[in-house]
Amino acid sequence: MSDFLSEAPGDFSVEIELIGARYAYENAGPAVPMTKRQCEARKAFIAQLEENHYAMVWRPCLVCDGKWFAIIALRDRYDLPVPTCICRECGLVQANPRMRPGDYEDFYATLYRDLYVEETLDLPAFFKKQERIGKRIRQYLADDVDWRPPTRILEVGTGAGGTLDYLCRDGARGIGIDFDESYLAFGRKRWLDLRRGAIGELDISVRPDLIVYRHVLEHLDDPVAELKRASALCRRGKGMLYVEVPGVDAISTAPSRVGGDLLKTIQNAHTYYFSRKSLANVLMMGGFRIRRIDEQVRSLSIAYHDKARKTPKFREDWRAVLAGLRAIEERYQAGADTDRETLSRPE
Repeated sequence: MSDFLSEAPGDFSVEIELIGARYAYENAGPAVPMTKRQCEARKAFIAQLEENHYAMVWRPCLVCDGKWFAIIALRDRYDLPVPTCICRECGLVQANPRMRPGDYEDFYATLYRDLYVEETLDLPAFFKKQERIGKRIRQYLADDVDWRPPTRILEVGTGAGGTLDYLCRDGARGIGIDFDESYLAFGRKRWLDLRRGAIGELDISVRPDLIVYRHVLEHLDDPVAELKRASALCRRGKGMLYVEVPGVDAISTAPSRVGGDLLKTIQNAHTYYFSRKSLANVLMMGGFRIRRIDEQVRSLSIAYHDKARKTPKFREDWRAVLAGLRAIEERYQAGADTDRETLSRPE
C-alpha cells in the first residue's frame, strides 16, 4: 500500500486521525458481502493501483483550497486502499489523495458495474425503483414545481429514466443524460428522451425549469464546476435545482442495508461526503441560492449564475465533524457488541 503521508506534497500538512480501528487498511476483509464477480473486480482494481495504471494524487480542498488534512479512513467498504480525509480548514469530508479524472473514467467504464452491482441487473425492476424515487422527489418539491406543460425537466445521471418518467407524468417535458448505454436504451424503449453525455455537452434550445441531480455530485471530481455549467443553462432567478446526496448528517438513519455502519458508506466511487453545510458551500459556489436543505441532504436551490461565491460561506470545525463520525462508529460498535452477547447466550 502507498504511504499516503510521505507522498503528500511538501506544502500539504497531513496527519492520521482514524475514525476507529476498523478504518485502518490491514487486509481485514470487506465490510459488505461480495459475490465472486465483485471479488474479481476488487482484485482488478487493486492490480490497477499496484501497476500504476491508476494513480492516487493529492488535491487542495475543492471548497477552500486548503492543504491541511486529517486522514480518517485508509480503506473503504470493499477493503480497497483508498483514503478518506477531512479538510481541517473547512470541514469537507473527501477522498484524498484520489485517482486522476482519467482513471475514474476508466474505472466507471470497466470495473464500476462489476464491483457495485451484486448480481445481473434486472432493468424492469430498476426502472420501477427509479419511479419510486421520482415519487419521493415530487413529494419533496411539491408545489414549488408546476409539473404540467410547458415545464422542462433535465435529469443528470438519469440511469434508465424511471425517475424522470415519474416526474413528467403530468405532462412536463423531460430530458435525461447519462453514460451507460444499456440503461439509456431501456428508457428509450419507453419513449423517453435520454441522451448519452455530460451536461457540458448538452445541446438544448429551451432552458430547463428544473435540473435534478440525485446521488451524482458525490461521484464528481469537481462538483462546483459541474453546478456552474448547470446554473448557466437556467434562467436567472427562475431555474430550479434539486440535489440529493448521501450525507454524513443522515448516516444514523441510513437504510437497513447499512444498519448504522459508517464503514459501509465509504466507497471508492465517492469523492465527497457532504453535510448540509458543505453541500451548501458547493451549491452557492456553483451559482445557486438555497431555498431549503434538510437533514437527509436534499435541497432546492434557484439559479443565480452571476452571484456564485468565490469562497465558502460555512466552515465546520473538523474536530466536531470527526467527533460526530466517531460517535456513529461507537453507537454501531455498541450495537454489534450487544448482538454478539445475545448470540453467545445459551438457549
